[in-house]
Order: sequence, then C-alpha cells, then structure tokens
Amino acid sequence: YAANPYPHAVNGSLWTLPLEVACYLGLAAAGSAGLLRSRWRVGSITVLVVAWAWLVSVGTVTPPMNVAGWGFFDLPVFAALFALGVAGRTFDVPRSPWVALTAFVVLVVVRDRVIEPIALLAIAYLTVWAGTSSTPIGARVHRYGDPSYGIYVWGWVVSQVLVGLGVRTPWALALLSMIIATVVGYGSWWLIERRALTALRRRLKVHHSAQAVARP
Repeated sequence: YAANPYPHAVNGSLWTLPLEVACYLGLAAAGSAGLLRSRWRVGSITVLVVAWAWLVSVGTVTPPMNVAGWGFFDLPVFAALFALGVAGRTFDVPRSPWVALTAFVVLVVVRDRVIEPIALLAIAYLTVWAGTSSTPIGARVHRYGDPSYGIYVWGWVVSQVLVGLGVRTPWALALLSMIIATVVGYGSWWLIERRALTALRRRLKVHHSAQAVARP
C-alpha cells in the first residue's frame, strides 16, 4: 500500500489483537486465583483497573512499555473497558435504550474533558447495548452465520485494496468496502471461526467428561 494515502500498516485492525489476548489472559489468571468467585471481588478489580486507566490518562502513572510495536500503551483503557464488560455481565446490568441514550449524551458532554472513568463507563455500556441488541437487519445477517469479527479483521485490507485499485470517492469506497467485507466476513466465519469454535467446544466437552470420570 505504499502509494495509498495511509501506507503505514498492512492491516490496521490487528493492533487490538495483542490487547485482547492480554485481557483474556488476565481474566484467566484472575479466575485461576479465585478472584472472580464473588461479585464484590469482580467489582473491586474493575474499580482498580478503571482507576489505573484514569491515572495513566492524567499522567500520574506511566503506561506499559510498548513491546515490538504491539501498542501496549493502549492497554490501560482497553483493559478498563474489558473489565467493565465483565462486571456488567457479572452484575447482570439491564440493557435499556434509554440508558444507552443517556450514556451517549454523557459522552457528548464529557468530550475532551478529563473525566475518564465516566467516559469509559458510558462507552462500555453503549458497546454492550449495541452489540447485544436484536434488530431485524441483524437477525437477517446472522441467519447465514456471524460475519462480524471477519468484517472487523478483514475490512481494513478490503478498503486498502480498493483504494489501491483507484476507488477514492468516499461514498463508493464505504459502500464497496461494506459489501465486500461482509462477504469476506461470511467466508472467514465458515472457513475459520466456526471450525475453530467447534473444535474448541469438542475439546472442552472431552475435557469435562474426563474430569467427571476421574472424580471419585
């Protein structure tokens, strides 16, 4: 993509993957240590992680070192949003369009101001609400699989290829990218993600069965 307006990344979506892995490893470590056995523990950990992200944002605490260009400078905010999602599931926070609207208004009000915890809480709620809301369009899209993660992972590549082929008009680029990335997302679901999830569930089932047999 050397001739493209943004030539600096082969796939700009991949910067989040190391952060996702780090968060899941942290969740696994917390679970193994027994820190997720009660709501107050989950709540306490969430408060600490959000406070860490806020202290980093105001410059009181130094962010993690960047490792091999993997962007760990962004880990505090990413981890805070992850922890808020875990807490929301643990406390079974109700999902309401009115609360989501309030969260959106809060984001508009606190924009460009140092109120990081409130902004993070609003972003986390909006993300979970949008991702779990059922809509007629969403139901139709998911009838044939789940292309969402494939769209995210491959959308950047699709757009860069189209720009390289000469598609520079914003609306045309957005429309073509959306259509092609959705098709590629379905392919990614059926060829990679669905198979990986099926294999994982099969392995977990075998593991749990072996544990049940081993119990006295």
